Amino acid sequence: MNFNFGNRFNEDFQKELEEKQFPFKKLSERWLDFAYKSLRFASPITLGIQSKELKALMDSFHKKKLTFYQFALLSNNLEARTPNELNLGMEEYADLMLETNELSTIWNEATAEMRAELTKKLQEEMQMKAAAEKSEGPSKLTKAEA
Repeated sequence: MNFNFGNRFNEDFQKELEEKQFPFKKLSERWLDFAYKSLRFASPITLGIQSKELKALMDSFHKKKLTFYQFALLSNNLEARTPNELNLGMEEYADLMLETNELSTIWNEATAEMRAELTKKLQEEMQMKAAAEKSEGPSKLTKAEA
């Protein structure tokens, strides 16, 4: 079986984003309020998700448990909104965007760790697979050709 590092990395990383919880306590009530309000200007299509994922996002939001993936959806959607859409003055909007940027930094640092750990895990897996294939000796095709 051929080991495609890139595909496997992307699949495993997406799965980790969808399972690992974002530190909800880092989210202010103000940020949560505007993240929720900004969803009024979004649809599953503009969020890049299916309706069932939107329902799961809302359920998680109300339970105060967001995955890293769900946080990214909310954060990106909030950043796409204008001050007018959020009914904010420019000063308050600038403060909200600054807070969003600070939260994104937390997300970036945590996901960089996830990426590094996943890369290490997959590299080790590739090395073990290569060593196992090497110890099996020549394939039947190679023997027939010899």
